[in-house]
Amino acid sequence: VLILDKSLTGPLGVVAEMAMLKKLGAGEIYHLGIPVTADSKDIIFFVRPTIHNMNCVADQVLKDYRAKPPVMRKYNLFMTPRPTKVCAEVLTDRGVLGDVTVKGLHLGFIPIDADVLSLENERIWREVFLKNDIDGLWNLARSLIKLQVFFGVIPTIYAKGSHAKTVVKLMKRIREESDPEMFDSSVSEISECVILDRTVDM
Repeated sequence: VLILDKSLTGPLGVVAEMAMLKKLGAGEIYHLGIPVTADSKDIIFFVRPTIHNMNCVADQVLKDYRAKPPVMRKYNLFMTPRPTKVCAEVLTDRGVLGDVTVKGLHLGFIPIDADVLSLENERIWREVFLKNDIDGLWNLARSLIKLQVFFGVIPTIYAKGSHAKTVVKLMKRIREESDPEMFDSSVSEISECVILDRTVDM
């Protein structure tokens, strides 16, 4: 059984259609928050790392354990772009962290047109500008690094705005921590990259 964060249905559909997922073994697909009624020994959660989503995951696990007789399943929790300390704390407080295998799954850029790539994260503005949560910036930095793995190192990167400059710093840090052989500095299909902070055009 695959349980999806509703906000990820669209992005995942671009990468793999639901019919394909079912062919690959996802017998039934539910949206997060809807109790699973299927008789399955395995549940895979694919969600964004939010407190609300962690509570929904915990609700499902506890519902199974409290059933009569208890429903025994294997739970795999994939968070995109990565698990957070807050999420681990929520699962710990609800008493289910030890029952769930937690992993990160970095989707990165999703092609939504011939020349348009998107992170498909409508929450990033609120998270960064209102909550001062830079996870979205980290996700962008990692996605830009992955782009350079495939298309060569971008020789010139411009950053306008404080958050844009943070992205560049994160890119530098990620690259320093990565295997140098992953990057080809001799040839680049992208000559320049301009990163604009939303505060610049407001």
